[in-house]
Amino acid sequence: MDYPNEEWQRKGATLSDKTARAEFGLTQDEIYDAIDAGTLHYREASMHGYPWLRLESLAREISRGHSTDKMLAVRDEEGLTPAGAVAAGGAARDRVLALLDDCEWQRRRKRESGEPNDLLPAPAELRRRLGIR
Repeated sequence: MDYPNEEWQRKGATLSDKTARAEFGLTQDEIYDAIDAGTLHYREASMHGYPWLRLESLAREISRGHSTDKMLAVRDEEGLTPAGAVAAGGAARDRVLALLDDCEWQRRRKRESGEPNDLLPAPAELRRRLGIR
């Protein structure tokens, strides 16, 4: 049986409008525009009498984009970003390729077990941004 509230109850599937503004630099007007356009699903909520918006589809998209950006900015033990490691070649490039293979394996494992894998970085997007085929 498919429960309509299941996605809303999954940990990490939603975030508040305040969190979206603070962590991702969105304005309240941008949030309302996305709601009006139908690209952002929300529910009204309140905590101790204070109202807030619980945002659903934004959490998934922002989290994936954020994890991709974070992964591309991290430096390895030699101080290289993944882009720098790919440019340097050799063992540094091999470590980046192994990391991409691990991302693909984790996404495949989650998909096969029925777990949501949409919050993990997309290996194809990482490869595209790193210039790897």
